Amino acid sequence: MRFSSIKWLGVCLGAICLMTFVQLQASSSRTDRPDHEPSLTSQDPLPQYITARKGAPASSVVRAGNVLYLSGLLGSGPDGSIVGDVSAQTHTVMARLKDVLARNHSSMGHVLHCTLIVTDIQTLPLVNTVYMGYFPEGRLPARTAFEASGLAANALVEVGCIAAVDQVATRL
Repeated sequence: MRFSSIKWLGVCLGAICLMTFVQLQASSSRTDRPDHEPSLTSQDPLPQYITARKGAPASSVVRAGNVLYLSGLLGSGPDGSIVGDVSAQTHTVMARLKDVLARNHSSMGHVLHCTLIVTDIQTLPLVNTVYMGYFPEGRLPARTAFEASGLAANALVEVGCIAAVDQVATRL
């Protein structure tokens, strides 16, 4: 059972990479200039890597064209400690996700796909109830959800996502 879930996740990630490659190829009309400095609002097809903290093993956000890729977030408070039960952690993760999207010219209504990981699949109905409350009605993204035997910092839930950038906000 776990092998088929991992195989399915690999197929999904492959499809996402292919879609991004196609988007990058379609938008690669810019002329390369050595003095070109990427910015968060740039229409540059080259990826921009935004790291939350020095020495982190991955970027917290990567922007490629008009697509944001957010690393998985945990339900941790301002001091970095994990908060409460799975419901509290899910609320915290989703609020953090919403904040990161807003800071990068996107929103919950622009989320295309989420990856949700829980340490106990039996908690998925509770997680789903909280999760669904953060998206505008009729705008639930595609999603992959699975159980893992453990998450960083003994968290119970982790959520990462792919989102479109709000085109109006990037023109302001």
